Amino acid sequence: MTQQGTGTQQGTGTQQGTEEWLLAASAQLGPTPEESESVGRRVRAATRRFARARVPLMTDVSGIAVTDLVAGQIAADAVRAVTRREVSAVRIGTAPSPAGTARRITDIGVDLAVGYRDDISAMAELVRETVRLTLGEVVGPVTADEVATRIDVRVVDLVELPG
Repeated sequence: MTQQGTGTQQGTGTQQGTEEWLLAASAQLGPTPEESESVGRRVRAATRRFARARVPLMTDVSGIAVTDLVAGQIAADAVRAVTRREVSAVRIGTAPSPAGTARRITDIGVDLAVGYRDDISAMAELVRETVRLTLGEVVGPVTADEVATRIDVRVVDLVELPG
């Protein structure tokens, strides 16, 4: 099957014309059933690798729990907003609680990229205070104060900041 005016940009035989023709042809043909199934298998495998169970965390209010993923994401967002630095991870350590299924927070780790000219000690204190205040809003001030001395800030990258 041939199409008029495609394939080699008006017969000039250019590489760009060939690439355009291949893109157009592949868009019309679409994936084969085997290719679709292969992509589906890879997506399902990747999802299983990255999915993990959420851990319910104790809060200051009896009967109310929040998951570690939610608390960690809220803390990471707050740190990014306050410091204008990239947070690559927030780890929330937990231990069994006497109350049942929700776990108590034992410690928190924040992985942070800082600028070459940043005062790392001051930045770490700002991150700790931001996490403590954020936890106070998410799980309650009593729990946040209990873990406040166990918030670890780890510098994982030094970056050049604009300006």
